[in-house]
Amino acid sequence: NAAAVQAFSIGRHLGVQFHPEVDAEQLADWFAQDADARRSGVDVEEFVRYATTFRGRLIEQADRLVGHFLGEVI
Repeated sequence: NAAAVQAFSIGRHLGVQFHPEVDAEQLADWFAQDADARRSGVDVEEFVRYATTFRGRLIEQADRLVGHFLGEVI
């Protein structure tokens, strides 16, 4: 994105700066335990709402990412 590199690959290696496996419930749990994120102005409800609304799409994208990785290393 405009702020930073979120993923990269070098040869057979893949690095990501996010957790593609996280669903809305786990995200809500993380935010509930992270007072710094809540104080920083992060719109917790919007993140959880997005993860809930686009659940199917996010699962599909995570599956594609993992599939790509596995296709490269196997």
